[in-house]
Amino acid sequence: MTEEDSTSDVPPGAKAINQDRFLDPEDAHDPDAGDPENWWERAYASEDPVPWDTGDPQPVVEALVDADAFADPVLDVGCGLGTHALALARSGHDVTGVDLSRTAIVDARDAAADADVDPTFVVGDALELGTSDGVLEVDAVRSVLDVGTFHTFEAHRGDYADALGRVLEPGGRAFVLSFAVGAPDDWGPELVSRDDVREAFDGPGWSVVEFRDEEYVTMAGPVPALVSVLERSDGPE
Repeated sequence: MTEEDSTSDVPPGAKAINQDRFLDPEDAHDPDAGDPENWWERAYASEDPVPWDTGDPQPVVEALVDADAFADPVLDVGCGLGTHALALARSGHDVTGVDLSRTAIVDARDAAADADVDPTFVVGDALELGTSDGVLEVDAVRSVLDVGTFHTFEAHRGDYADALGRVLEPGGRAFVLSFAVGAPDDWGPELVSRDDVREAFDGPGWSVVEFRDEEYVTMAGPVPALVSVLERSDGPE
C-alpha cells in the first residue's frame, strides 16, 4: 500500500448521474450555502433511487463485518436508507443509524421491519452528535461506520471529526469510506485524500490506524474510494 491516491477510469454512464439525480451540490455539502436538510429530503423523497445507494452493502463494509471489525454499539452516521445498519443488525450487531433526512429514516425503519431486524434509526445532525442539541450521549458507541458522509463536508470536516470524537469512546474506531481521486469530480461529493483525513482528524484524541484504496459502488458502477480507519484515544499521547 502506498500513500498515493488511486485512480481509475470513470465507469460508463457515470457522468450522466450528476445531471439526472444529484441536486445542487452546494446546498448539500456546505451547511452555510443553503439548507442541507431540505437538500437531503428532496433527494430521498424523489421517485428515482438515490445514486449512492445500490440497495446492497458496500463490499468493503461486508468485508469489515466478516472480519469482526465492529465493536458494539455501532453508529452508522449518515445512514440514509439504512442499508449498512441493516447489514450490521443481520450480523447480530447493536447498531444505531442517524440521518438528517426524515424521509430516509422512515424508509429505513420500514426496511428494518420488513427484514425482521431491530436497529435503531433516529433523525439527527451529524455535526451535533453528543451535544445538548443532538442525538446520542458522549462516549455512547464503540464503533462508527461512515459510508459517504465525510466526503459531503469541506469547510466543516474538523467539526465533523469533533462530533464523532464526542460519541466514540476511547479506544473505539471509526471506519470512513469516501470518494477518492479518480472518482467523478462533478457529482457533488468532495474527493478525499489521505492528507484531507489527517487534517480533519488532527486533534490529540485521534490516530490513523490504516488507509486503504478501495471502491465505492454506485448505481453507475464502482468509483475509486478511500477507506480510513481512525482510533479514538484518551487524549494527548
